[in-house]
Amino acid sequence: MKSECLRFRRTRSLFLRRVNKRRMLLFIISMLVCLSIIGCSCGEGSDAVPTSTPFFPAQRDPGGVQMLARAEGRLILDEGYLRLKPIFGESYMIIWPYGYTVRLEDKTIQVLNADDQAVARVGDWIVLGGGETDLTEFIEDIIGQPLPPDCTGPYWITGTIIE
Repeated sequence: MKSECLRFRRTRSLFLRRVNKRRMLLFIISMLVCLSIIGCSCGEGSDAVPTSTPFFPAQRDPGGVQMLARAEGRLILDEGYLRLKPIFGESYMIIWPYGYTVRLEDKTIQVLNADDQAVARVGDWIVLGGGETDLTEFIEDIIGQPLPPDCTGPYWITGTIIE
């Protein structure tokens, strides 16, 4: 009886080790799949060297109400548009503050503030104050011109550049 009990414990112990190894292997494979998916989605945007400045929608009026939400992510160039790509979720088409401009210098796209100082470059991690909308007509009113048909939202109306 005692030997059968010991044999049962050994068999049970080996079974549990195999199950735990299988679970661990399954967990590792799942994590690798997740990381590869995240890695692919973080590559949104073009790695090609820009040859011209992108479409750059900026607010046409210096005053007005500013939204105070916070968004952060990588400044990317995606099919000719500067977008904010957060870690998770879809990217935002950025509507820049009044007086901001863009320039192409040494094959790098730079965003300049109203004092003509570079505040961001494509590839930088940026933090913006402002708010989100999907209303194209509202954006067109803010920037004073129609958006190109392929310039889709969501849109981030920037009040301030925090970092």
